[in-house]
Amino acid sequence: MLKHIGFTEIQASKGLLDMDKLIEHFMKVNGGDIKIFEDHRNQSFDQWRKRSTHQWETELSKWAELVNLH
Repeated sequence: MLKHIGFTEIQASKGLLDMDKLIEHFMKVNGGDIKIFEDHRNQSFDQWRKRSTHQWETELSKWAELVNLH
C-alpha cells in the first residue's frame, strides 16, 4: 500500500484501512521514525508531481489480440 501512497491515503480517508498501522509497519521494516516516513512520503509526491507533467502513453500493440484497443 505504501508504494501507492496517494491511493493509500484516499483509502484511509474513507475508513478502508488504518494509516497509523501502515506507518508503524513502515517504520518497523525500515528501522526509522516518523521523519523517515514523512521524507519518503514527500519524495513520493515530488516524483509523482514531476511525472505528472508529462503526457504518458501505454503501448499495447504487442498484446492487441488480448486487449480491446478501442
